[in-house]
Amino acid sequence: MMEANDDWRSALELAYQAMLARRTWEAIAHASKALELAPNEGKCYDIFASALVELSPSAAEEPYRTAVRLLPDSWSVKCRLARCLKLQGKFNEARDLYLSTPIVAMAEKSCAWALTEYADMMEQAGDDVEALYLWEVVQYVDGWQHDAIVRIAAIKQRQGRTNAARRLLDKANYLTPEGYLAAGRVYDAMGDHTKAWHHFKKGKLHARGRGEKYDSEVVRDMFDKLRAFPWESIKPAPYSNGKPQPYFITGFMRSGTTLAEQIVSTLPSVHAGGELQVLPHTLTCAASLLGKEPTDNVLSALEGSDLRVLRDFYIDETIHTVAPPDGTRFVTDKMPLNEIYAPLMSALFPKSPIIRMLRHPLDVIVSNMSHSASHGQKCSTKLETLALHYWRVHSLLEFYEQELGVSVHNIPYEDLVELPQAIQPYLARLAGEMIDGIIDHTQNTKVALTPSHEQVKLPLYKASIGRWKHYRNHLQPAVEILKPILDEMQYEY
Repeated sequence: MMEANDDWRSALELAYQAMLARRTWEAIAHASKALELAPNEGKCYDIFASALVELSPSAAEEPYRTAVRLLPDSWSVKCRLARCLKLQGKFNEARDLYLSTPIVAMAEKSCAWALTEYADMMEQAGDDVEALYLWEVVQYVDGWQHDAIVRIAAIKQRQGRTNAARRLLDKANYLTPEGYLAAGRVYDAMGDHTKAWHHFKKGKLHARGRGEKYDSEVVRDMFDKLRAFPWESIKPAPYSNGKPQPYFITGFMRSGTTLAEQIVSTLPSVHAGGELQVLPHTLTCAASLLGKEPTDNVLSALEGSDLRVLRDFYIDETIHTVAPPDGTRFVTDKMPLNEIYAPLMSALFPKSPIIRMLRHPLDVIVSNMSHSASHGQKCSTKLETLALHYWRVHSLLEFYEQELGVSVHNIPYEDLVELPQAIQPYLARLAGEMIDGIIDHTQNTKVALTPSHEQVKLPLYKASIGRWKHYRNHLQPAVEILKPILDEMQYEY
């Protein structure tokens, strides 16, 4: 029989292994068990917070602070707390924490991850001077990995030093998949679209090389089950008074969901939840919550069930994850592609709006080719699978709307940008508010934790509309898949 001391260590090891495998909820469960067994062990708080932070930085903050208190000599724990604060937009406190550690003075390879987070934060904060210095330190301590060179080049490009940026990119030969994509974005900003696309493709190729692939047969089976499920047999749950309700913002990755959330969450009654994983988690836990035997088809637990249990679980998990302030009526749930569960969302929350951001599919494709994303079963690792998944999601939503009558509010990104005086009041009315004029979303202090975090802080602009035209010669495989949708939506191609 294991000693109690071994029990918490074993639970902590299981949590760590689950984290490595990106099984977040499993990691949280094991780390919680370790905390129960060893409530005074700093390592337990550290691992628990590290598992939780990607779901909810606000919920992870206090466990991290406890870990720092119990492990005061660990600079790495302080840096993880600093990253947690960074994810909440608490840049000043995070910077003070980074500066309280020896990471800059040590200039060792073991510090590279923390220096990278610190440098990235200063870029988000708009301090390119300090960010540039930090990226140079990162490059010094980890010279074999050239992603930092690309980040330096990006800063110089923003400063108008295009020739210097280009010379740096010529030296960046040892890149991660994310590094290739970042280099492609710098070339894109320079107007060198041939080199940009070359780097986008190379980044995706390297991502597939490390195992990030789209399993088309698995996805097809999942969509077949969603289409075949008897959604009409589910009775909607009654409205739950007194607690914040979800304001669902869905859509394909890079379709404008972050901008929509930034606008909507500027309203006083709406709190930004970000990319919540609560809905998929609710569905995953449905069988156990409803007292049914688990099966391979998680949807089966919904048949003939009282959805109030799942409704309350969703609300409680959201409140725990986001911690909305008093007076909040809606919390935005902005997880891309949640629309594939639109009938469940409608059944759980009949009075909650579901908006679906639409954008020119080829602009969506190009933007996804230039960024990393794990959403959509990793469809973004290849041009053809991106287009295929877009088609599958669009076809499923047409089925929901035409056959089931599911109410989804389609919002074209182009209209959101070009006709804000019409679209913004509509979005506000869905939250039960009336507005005059246009919302100044640039005053929203919420920090977006997505690749578009810089763009959504800017006033509305049209530069990203029609970006696909620079890459049309490379997009023919996607056009062949998406042609019916492009024709239906009357998009140029």
